[in-house]
Amino acid sequence: MRSYCTCTEMDFECDVGFTRTDQGSCSKIPDYDKQIGSSVVEDASATCESFGYYTVTQGYRKIPGNRCYGGLDLNPTSYSCSGVSGLFSLKNVMTLLVVGLIIYFGWPAIEAIVLILPIPDPKDMLERVTSLFNRKPAPKGRTPASK
Repeated sequence: MRSYCTCTEMDFECDVGFTRTDQGSCSKIPDYDKQIGSSVVEDASATCESFGYYTVTQGYRKIPGNRCYGGLDLNPTSYSCSGVSGLFSLKNVMTLLVVGLIIYFGWPAIEAIVLILPIPDPKDMLERVTSLFNRKPAPKGRTPASK
């Protein structure tokens, strides 16, 4: 039977751009942001456009294959892309475009299906419902067919 332990700092390794110190924690490599700063910003904006969120590292990442649970959480933190830029992402615009094209070019087919379906007229339905409530009950001992 397998059982997984709770997460500790030993279940994580230093993320890219971080190195392990003598005390055992991960700290940023000096001048690392200056070397790759523009590519990180581009990656964050591309992630925002595609998925609507971006992640910020805490300096750690879980060791591949590690299945610890609970305990210490040093995984990257996800943040939602807010504002108009998240609303008008490429993914959202393309989805709206495809739905619009399907409705525009597929409307004759949709209309034909609606016409073929046996959808009752609402006026007839109202009359049927009111006639159900306005019926007089048959006298006791006599059925309507025995007149």
